[in-house]
Amino acid sequence: MDFFGRQEAARKRSGWLLGAFAVATGAVALAVGFVLAVAFSVVAAPEGQLATGFDPRVFAVAAMVTAAFIGLSSLWRLRNLRGGGGAVAQSLGGERVTGLERDPLKRRLHNVVEEMAIAAGLPVPEVYVLENEPGINAFAAGMEPTNAAVAVTRGALDRLSRDELQGVVAHEFSHILNGDMRLNARLMGYLFGLVAVSMVGRAMLRGGTYGSARVRVGNRRGGGAGALVAVGLAILVLGSIGVFAGRVLQAAVSRQREHLADAAAVQFTRNPAGLANALKRIAASPLSSAVRAVRREEIGHMLFATGRRSLAGLLATHPPVAGRIQALDPGWKPGDPAPPLPAPPEPARETGTGGGAGAAGTADAGGILPGFPGLPGMEIGMAAALVGAVDLSMARRVLAMVPEELHRAVLEPEGAAAACLALLLDPKERQRDSQLALLEARLGGVAADRIAQLAGHVAGLSNTLRLALLDLASPALHHLSEARQSDLVHLVQRLVELDGVIEPREAALAAAIETRLRPDQGTAPDIEGALAMLVLLARAGHESDATAAEAWRQGAARLREAGFALPDPLPDFAVVNQTAGAYSASRAARLAAMKAPDRKALLEAMAAVAGHDGHLRQSELELLRTAASALGMPMPPLQPQSTGSMR
Repeated sequence: MDFFGRQEAARKRSGWLLGAFAVATGAVALAVGFVLAVAFSVVAAPEGQLATGFDPRVFAVAAMVTAAFIGLSSLWRLRNLRGGGGAVAQSLGGERVTGLERDPLKRRLHNVVEEMAIAAGLPVPEVYVLENEPGINAFAAGMEPTNAAVAVTRGALDRLSRDELQGVVAHEFSHILNGDMRLNARLMGYLFGLVAVSMVGRAMLRGGTYGSARVRVGNRRGGGAGALVAVGLAILVLGSIGVFAGRVLQAAVSRQREHLADAAAVQFTRNPAGLANALKRIAASPLSSAVRAVRREEIGHMLFATGRRSLAGLLATHPPVAGRIQALDPGWKPGDPAPPLPAPPEPARETGTGGGAGAAGTADAGGILPGFPGLPGMEIGMAAALVGAVDLSMARRVLAMVPEELHRAVLEPEGAAAACLALLLDPKERQRDSQLALLEARLGGVAADRIAQLAGHVAGLSNTLRLALLDLASPALHHLSEARQSDLVHLVQRLVELDGVIEPREAALAAAIETRLRPDQGTAPDIEGALAMLVLLARAGHESDATAAEAWRQGAARLREAGFALPDPLPDFAVVNQTAGAYSASRAARLAAMKAPDRKALLEAMAAVAGHDGHLRQSELELLRTAASALGMPMPPLQPQSTGSMR
């Protein structure tokens, strides 16, 4: 099966369908504008005369007002969805899973999600269980990977084996990696704008009907109320047609993304049987994926399976289950029995935490990695390019090397904050003592002692494990209060800047921490910040200033080709070098908030800087991964001994 070909085809079809959604929205605005213009001409006509036409200016104004109303309604709905995937899961009755529960099934789920996140190079999303849903289903929600959530039903926990659960989770991670969560949120927002039009029509219809009844009781003419009824009915009908068209298009987009997610899940797990068997359990019983949530109509397109008794044709949000199974297992036929139910997990084996101290990828930081003889044209950061690099076995080894005390600490908010600060403590005793004194003055002796204790475990970790620890801490960090989050960002900046010397590694790590806490997206390119990030990588991978400056200029040229409005001539390398670390540590949110194409262009420019001398060293690779994390771009951990092209 050509999984990459299926992914590309699904992306192209989804783009056309989104364009059709915009056309349908415009058609509703024009139709409502026409109705309002006709109604205005009828009301404005002299008594006893029929209206012969309408004023085009009224039509234009009415259509623009309707379009603006739809847009504002959509924006209002999207604003409500910006609370992150956890807010969506909680609104459906989801209970958060932290990884510290006694329930072995929940611990297994949390462990599976952690493995997938580390393998994909993503922050670990929040995990939820819909306890009141006995069907087999799941969904991923959120606007960005940094505020994503994965939710599964209780039925999925109880009735799926670990491999099957991993297939379902991998399917949902495809939605995270390929931007489907944001697409789904936009579709929900756009559709709500059309629903709002029909709601206005229904309100006008009710108001006119109530007014007509009052007029009849008073024996007065009811022309105004009758006109309101007619206009309200017309708007209700047009709005309902728009909603129907929107749901048809929403379902079509969803079907394409489901094909993409199934293909990607097989690539992630290298185990088509896991996903196929989960679907076979659903196929064995028509109601096995049913969802009883009140808002299932709104979130149906987000689910792993349809979640309804029977839905086919234009409004089907998912491809037929039989077709999905046969794409994974061509030998399967409808009516074949489902796999036997799995045995419950052994509590001792699904601990959800790492097992021992050590370091993954502990190759000499100055060593040159084989197989990376220069990186021109290297595509890093986008899911389509990296999906082949997702390695679950590597992720399991990384998780096993995270000290258990550290792993447990980052599963709760204050422990996650303490671990982030511990990651930034300087290995030199004098500087570390100054940092701990600052923390004691700000947080108190108990908190400072805990950070120092965690720092003892952090000291022996490789950069791969440090970044993995930050990814593991992401869900808990989101549950800090806003005041604590702001205080944490400030402390991170102070720790980095305290000794007056900002190393590239600590600047990039501080930037990655800030990105976890401030995931806003969509701003214009940050030219100064982009040049500063290139300087950090140039300094880390090149011994002489002259070579570093040359590499930096090469990366800047790549940014200029990508459309960044860089100054001409470029500022002096030495000048940018003086402020690069402080800039990257304190203003990382501006870089992470750039639009995805700009962040991708920056990451590719950084890859060009790293490969300028024809080699990619371990230190450069780890800094590149940390920078990718700071930019919110997935980059899986790569084994030092791996060879071959990174394309």
